[in-house]
Amino acid sequence: SHCLQIKHIDKLTALNTPITSFISELYRFQTVTTGGGVYLHDPIAVATVIDPDMVTTHVGKVSVETEGFLTRGMTVFDRRPQWLQQTPTASGVTTNICTQIHGQRFIDLFLSRIT
Repeated sequence: SHCLQIKHIDKLTALNTPITSFISELYRFQTVTTGGGVYLHDPIAVATVIDPDMVTTHVGKVSVETEGFLTRGMTVFDRRPQWLQQTPTASGVTTNICTQIHGQRFIDLFLSRIT
């Protein structure tokens, strides 16, 4: 998993440096609302710049749903063949979407950079 878990936070706490103490306190607070793990979206974005092979990406059109009753605000990535796509994005505009990450590799990189 690419989620920072309690066991990782405990390791940071044990290092007892100003940075690891701050980060572990911050993430421990977040585990209360997430149910035990913390997803590190911004650090993952930075990690993909450092190590692009850490993720698998696909190119496609992305839209944000603005009208749906149940789906308003959702980001939609249309994987269907282009002739089936009905997403209201600008013609020809595509985005690279991360669809898979090497979770342990990411966690190892993240922990090595903050310790």
